[in-house]
Amino acid sequence: MGLFGADGSQKGKYESPSGSVLCALWNPDSSGVYIWDNLTDFATQPQPIMFMDRHGGMHTLGLDGINPERSADGQWVAATHWGAKGYDGVWTVPAGGGAALPTVQGGGVRFLGWRGKDILYFAPGGIYSIPPGGGSDLRITSLASGEEVDLLPDPVYSPDGKVTLVLANNHQEYIMAEGRLNSFENGPFGMFDMAYSNSWTGPHATVGFSSSNGEGEALLVDLVDGAVERHSGITLTDAFPKAASWPWLAWAPIASFQQIHFTNLEDKTVFDLGTGAPDIRFVFPYPDGRFLLESMDSKVYFINPAGIHP
Repeated sequence: MGLFGADGSQKGKYESPSGSVLCALWNPDSSGVYIWDNLTDFATQPQPIMFMDRHGGMHTLGLDGINPERSADGQWVAATHWGAKGYDGVWTVPAGGGAALPTVQGGGVRFLGWRGKDILYFAPGGIYSIPPGGGSDLRITSLASGEEVDLLPDPVYSPDGKVTLVLANNHQEYIMAEGRLNSFENGPFGMFDMAYSNSWTGPHATVGFSSSNGEGEALLVDLVDGAVERHSGITLTDAFPKAASWPWLAWAPIASFQQIHFTNLEDKTVFDLGTGAPDIRFVFPYPDGRFLLESMDSKVYFINPAGIHP
């Protein structure tokens, strides 16, 4: 895994000693990146969670685990501890350095995120909160016997940090907004896919659609309160939405995913890459209505309505 500056220069590099795939999450203040192993089975033992600062320097948290996240007040880092049989607790580390502390222990216990100054975690029977230094816990949500909730392997957060995407053991997708678990069972099509690709149209809003292939209305979904803002007149017949960077939506015809088009959700104007443009494999949203594109031959482009640039 590499860290690069805005000028393209490499600031740091880290490879897992075990050779496993890595996950990463930026600190909110961009001071550095937490790095951990993306584990796919309980038999694998993770390497210690690492922190790469913005200059490329590597620091260990002294904790074998996954899904670390710093508290909003910057005082603590919490993560799921990984024991001999998999998830077995939530541990915290002082953000300024120090020994890792077992805040909650027990089979199946895992860290879900922060609820204000408190840790939010799953344990059999529900979702709970507890102060990072330990103390009395509080049950937030009761769950049926056998029902489990976990972070996605590489958690997705809204820009303001109020929304985290989580996953139940029945593969039901959930929105966890400000410490509340919301199933959004009747949410619009594509809502989760767009959030997974970090296609945020606001601090905690993303894009959904009124049909499974994008045909009809484009809907802005507030994942905190569930409000929906409808944008009628956006017709993407037989289309596959790729990414959103407000106010632009990137999409491609289902018959050819590589022909990328852009529709402005505010004024309904459309532009495409033109017949001479390269075939595109991936589209990544960038702030302020811009996108990064990766072509089929792995070249990277920057795009805005003024044109495409290597």
